[in-house]
Amino acid sequence: MAVLKALRQPRYAAMTALMVLIASVCVLLGVWQLSRLDGKHRTNIDLRHNAKAAAVPVADLLRPASAAPGPGRVDVQFRRVTATGTYDSAHQSLLRNQTVNGVTGYLVVTPLRTDGVTLLVVRGFVTGPAGTITAPAAPPGQVAITGRVWPAESKPDRGAGLTTIPPPDLSNPAGGAPELQHLAYVIQWFLFAALALAAPVIMARAEAGHSTREIDDEDEPAAPTAEQARAAMLADRYGRPHR
Repeated sequence: MAVLKALRQPRYAAMTALMVLIASVCVLLGVWQLSRLDGKHRTNIDLRHNAKAAAVPVADLLRPASAAPGPGRVDVQFRRVTATGTYDSAHQSLLRNQTVNGVTGYLVVTPLRTDGVTLLVVRGFVTGPAGTITAPAAPPGQVAITGRVWPAESKPDRGAGLTTIPPPDLSNPAGGAPELQHLAYVIQWFLFAALALAAPVIMARAEAGHSTREIDDEDEPAAPTAEQARAAMLADRYGRPHR
């Protein structure tokens, strides 16, 4: 009852309203993180499936950029495709500020002319001082390649053997925060919400307990003074009543 009485005080009513607002925000953030966790989990499953799927002709999977929209990024990313054509070494370019196995360098991108379409093929990775990079020429004549569909890049740059691009990292292929980190955020926000709701009750109980101790101290009889103790001792000795 003392706790409920304390909570009815205006200052605790205001605090409770504020804590309910904070808890509501924390719950919303926790639900948002749950949604992100679900989306990240589904995307990772799709990308891992893509990476393990059998290779198919590129024309069966991708459409030219000028055609109607094709499959979404998650539907094709990391899929293996085959293609036959001729490299256009004259239009080869370098993509700067790319990282492979922790090393920063350049991706060598060479157009591959096929029947009706041109593919941008990342042939490999090179490193070296800016302005001195010279990537090896592409093989002449018709070639048959097998590669993976990769997200679009930008930052074309013209500036040595090529380093082979490693397969995709499937531990968290969607990138960004890993799934366990999203789960930790969910627990964190829900815990903050619970603490916010509990704060007024904890403070009210502490104040009620402090008030009860003060009342108990006031009800206890005061200790006798020295004169009262001496008079009581004499009364006990001579049989006189206490004053």
